[in-house]
Amino acid sequence: MRFTIPGVLALAMAGSTAVAGTLPSLTCLKAPSVIQAFDINRGLGIWQKELCDQGCDIRLSNYQTQIREVAIYAIKTESANMGASELVPHYITLLDAWFDLLMKTCGASKFGDVNLCSPDVPMTQLLQCMKWNAFQTAWENSASIWPILSTHCQKQYDFFANDNFLVNVAPAHAQKFAAEQCKKV
Repeated sequence: MRFTIPGVLALAMAGSTAVAGTLPSLTCLKAPSVIQAFDINRGLGIWQKELCDQGCDIRLSNYQTQIREVAIYAIKTESANMGASELVPHYITLLDAWFDLLMKTCGASKFGDVNLCSPDVPMTQLLQCMKWNAFQTAWENSASIWPILSTHCQKQYDFFANDNFLVNVAPAHAQKFAAEQCKKV
């Protein structure tokens, strides 16, 4: 039997937090594989086409006033579409933890007041760093996000592992962000 490092970490996390509630289903233990499979180039393609090409000026210094608000709207909408609205506060906790990861671990803080659509910002490296560290951050916040890791696992897996997420869902939310937050070019 072959184990992947994220799979072993998922099992360890499940064992260490099992006393806090129910063990995750086997589908929940597939979460690391969904993160590992995220196609950064497709994500960057959406970023470029739907945001940067639309004249967006996105700055990490505007996280609380611009980025977070739109991300929370997307979280609420898609959690409801999944039939898992009770996960919203836990996804918001994870969103904030991943922003903190981006700033502290991935070195994005030096780009705080720089337009992220600028060619001076190494988006590929920042997203790769997030991808490499996303599961560890989830693990470190497991007590706060336990419902994400233990309930509605099949619904979440089907939503995030499905190609529809990068083909339709993410672009639609990026378009909404651009329409509300960006100047027209």
